[in-house]
Order: sequence, then C-alpha cells, then structure tokens
Amino acid sequence: MPKKTGKKEQVLLKLDDEIKPKFDALRSYYGARANADLVRVLINDKYNQIKTSLKVSLPRFEILNVDENGTKIIDRQIHVVAQVYLKPEGIRCGLCGKEKCEHTDFALAQPDIQDIIRKRRRNGWKLPEVN
Repeated sequence: MPKKTGKKEQVLLKLDDEIKPKFDALRSYYGARANADLVRVLINDKYNQIKTSLKVSLPRFEILNVDENGTKIIDRQIHVVAQVYLKPEGIRCGLCGKEKCEHTDFALAQPDIQDIIRKRRRNGWKLPEVN
C-alpha cells in the first residue's frame, strides 16, 4: 500500500464547449467552490455507487503512524485504532493489554518498528527479537 505523504495530486481539466456548461451546473448543484471540490464529490459519489462491483477490499490492518514510542494501527475488522506501545519493559497492545496479540504481531512485522526495536534492545529494553 502506498505511503500517505499528505501531498495532493493535481488534475488538469480541459473542458470543451459541450462539457463546460454541464460541469458548471454540477458545481452549482453540489455547491462546490472549486473545480477540485466538485471532482472530489463526483469521485466519491460514483465510487459509493459502484464499490460493491469493484471488489476493492482494504487490508484488515494499516499503520497510521510510527514513532519512538510505538505505532497506531487501524483494525478494520473491529473498527478501532489500536495503539501498540514500545516500553523499556516490553511491547504492549493498548486495546487488550497483552504483549502478544494480532496488533503486536502486525507491529512486529513492520520494518520501521523493527528498526526501533533493534535500537531499543541495544539500550537494554526488554523487547522481542526481530529479524
């Protein structure tokens, strides 16, 4: 899955004489101030109409962020964000309080987390060994 960078992709629109009035009417109908707002609305509307036929499935887990203290993981199956903590005494899931669960397993498989763990283990932290 691509990393989210916070950057927005620009789309250049060249509308011919036939399409421009339709585009303007839609922008007015949706109350969109900018062309980009209308494109965003139309994409979301169309996606919602056809998403079941697209068979797009997002992974159960996704990393939201990683820092020296651990990571936040989206768990789409139970619709929560799980905080996995890295502490001197070990790794811990903020949801279940356990050292070993699906969230800690997922966190331990992430290269960024593995790098942090290796560094912390060298400093005496009691974290699990990683590859």
